[in-house]
Amino acid sequence: MTESMRDRDRNDPELQPSSRVREAIMVVARAEIRRGRRAPLSTTPLGAIDISEQALTALIRFAASTLPGVHARRCSISTESTKSTGSGTSRPSDAVDVRALRIELRVALAATVKIPPTMVVLRERIGTVVQAQTSITMDQINIVVEDLYDV
Repeated sequence: MTESMRDRDRNDPELQPSSRVREAIMVVARAEIRRGRRAPLSTTPLGAIDISEQALTALIRFAASTLPGVHARRCSISTESTKSTGSGTSRPSDAVDVRALRIELRVALAATVKIPPTMVVLRERIGTVVQAQTSITMDQINIVVEDLYDV
């Protein structure tokens, strides 16, 4: 009985949620994602401006992925006082110390890419994009090549 009901739920178009319901569920799910620690960017007369750790790692992955032949994978941020934030041990209320910011980015490269010159360009690109968008200067950018892929 359970199997037939489950099959009917999957296959009956009348029992499927509408695109509007699916979108509403996804909006809630995205809003509930923990944003991680906050990095202060500046203070204005209207209050502090900061960026979430999640937004900062997304910016770093975006900067890396815009380089041809590079696919950004995992990105973690650490400061002198913390070794890594990828483990989930930090509390969301902790602030990221932007004076000693270090990142570790794991990437996959196209098999046709020459690794040493690409790493130089990638470090420069990440530093430039983050500096331009947030005014944060990266203290250290570690890049780990995890995999090669066919083009």
